Amino acid sequence: MLLHSRSGASTSRRLLSSAATAGQRHSVRTLTQASRTQHAQPQHQQQRQEQQQQLARSRLQTPSSSRTTWPASAASARRAFATTPRRRQPTRKTETKPYLLADVGEGITECEVVKWFIKAGETVQEFDPICEVQSDKASVEITSRYAGVVTKLMYGEGDVARVGTPLCEIEVESEVEDDVGAAAPSQGSTPPEAESGQLKGEAQQPTNDSQVGEKKVELEGFIATPPSQKRDKGEILATPAVRRVSREHNIDLADVQGTGRDGRITKEDVLRFIENPSPASSKGPAPSAAPSSSSASAPSAPASETQVEDLSPVRRAMFRAMTSTLAVPHFAYSDEVDVTALESIRQQLSDVIPAKYRKTLPAASAGTDVERVADEARFDKLTLLPLLLKALSLALDEHPLFRSTLSLPADAAGMDAKAVSSAAKLHRRASHDISIALSSRVGLLTPCLPGVDRQSVFDIAASVTRLQTLSASRSGLSPSDLRATGTVTLSNIGTVGGTYTHPLIPPTGQLAIGAMGRSRHQPRFASDVPGYKKGSLSPEEEDRIVKRLIMPVSFTGDHRVLEGVELARFVGRWKQLVERPDLWFGLLK
Repeated sequence: MLLHSRSGASTSRRLLSSAATAGQRHSVRTLTQASRTQHAQPQHQQQRQEQQQQLARSRLQTPSSSRTTWPASAASARRAFATTPRRRQPTRKTETKPYLLADVGEGITECEVVKWFIKAGETVQEFDPICEVQSDKASVEITSRYAGVVTKLMYGEGDVARVGTPLCEIEVESEVEDDVGAAAPSQGSTPPEAESGQLKGEAQQPTNDSQVGEKKVELEGFIATPPSQKRDKGEILATPAVRRVSREHNIDLADVQGTGRDGRITKEDVLRFIENPSPASSKGPAPSAAPSSSSASAPSAPASETQVEDLSPVRRAMFRAMTSTLAVPHFAYSDEVDVTALESIRQQLSDVIPAKYRKTLPAASAGTDVERVADEARFDKLTLLPLLLKALSLALDEHPLFRSTLSLPADAAGMDAKAVSSAAKLHRRASHDISIALSSRVGLLTPCLPGVDRQSVFDIAASVTRLQTLSASRSGLSPSDLRATGTVTLSNIGTVGGTYTHPLIPPTGQLAIGAMGRSRHQPRFASDVPGYKKGSLSPEEEDRIVKRLIMPVSFTGDHRVLEGVELARFVGRWKQLVERPDLWFGLLK
């Protein structure tokens, strides 16, 4: 029993001794780890600082276009993803396209390049003006159909370009489908050098938002600063839609401040100008008036000294057109037309012009929803010209030969008369297309009024007013107004003065042209009044002198096709319809 107690006590002492030893060992390990942590902490902080400094140096040395750093696992995933096929994506491919000179008018085969608005190597956008060409009819501004880089100009200023030949060459971009998955390894995987750099902790340089903001503000300031100097017509950059809006509001684009690229005028600029119509020159400091080239290059010449100057583009075109008329044998026919009755009808119609055609609405139509014609086509006074055009259309119904145009072979100049006559063709039209001669800012123009037979007198008056308004403005007539040609031209020289003239037929294939002089009141016998029936007046009344409004007219026909009697009969029927407007009631459809 005693022995057992001693052995138990000995065992207890051994257990206590072991526990104490274990506790000491645990304390020693705890102290050792704490000591190691205390010794390792400064070393860890030093390594961390070195890594941060190395990362900062790499950011300074790494260009902004470097790759994004991927972790090792992300780089592996990126390589795996690059080997999988992807969808086909479009890539850019450039090709050079020739810009052909389109048909700018019926019967026009060549044009003179007056001015280039672009140079080789410059970038153009769609609808940007390329050049200005001068045909036998008018000056036309050619706009681009492509967006790209101009690589070559085929003609110089003053050269003559034929319709259908290239004016210039433009390099454009087109999209081609490519398989991205079949790309080269450099496109689908990360190079080993880049991966090793990424594993070392290199990162892409972050975007500096402040720098981007500064560049954006600087760019916006550049775009929003337009030139303050007023430009001439050739320097105005605007799309056809913008020009149409300006014409509808009768606005000179040279007075509008452009805020687009290179001073381009946008639709918003025009609308802003309508709300606040201030000239463009007032938005910036007024430039000093530049002297003309003649006055700047040399002092003013004495009055006795002869000055030599070149023909303007419009006069050169007129020179070519009128020279070509020398090959046409003209037959002239003149007469007098009594327009007293027609003038009375004109006055009556002027009092009943429908509201849709008026510039100013009458009080009865104010506040009502009235369908109106364009601003440039409105009028408050009816002239004789629309009535004369309508009478000419009625005469064309009975003389269809004058609804024809003559076409000759292209090499007619080098052929004899027999060969030319065998190849000549007459193109007879169903519609009554009549041209009118206008004296515009750029020269003589002959725009066409198509389908006069389908228009009322007020419709014809609106069309004439529109052409007259646009021809007098800086924007001018559109190419569509000048592209078509009539079979007969009517010119009103009475606005200038004079009685008879000898008009020349335009080289567009038409067969006749007429000109009206100034109408004057002249004495006539009562028996000479249009519509007089013999025996309706007594001999004393027949010899009575009355005041009549007389208009002299002169017509010219192409004697290669027309007989003299055919022209005389046609003019005679037109004269009868003008003098007797009551006959229209049986002819109008």
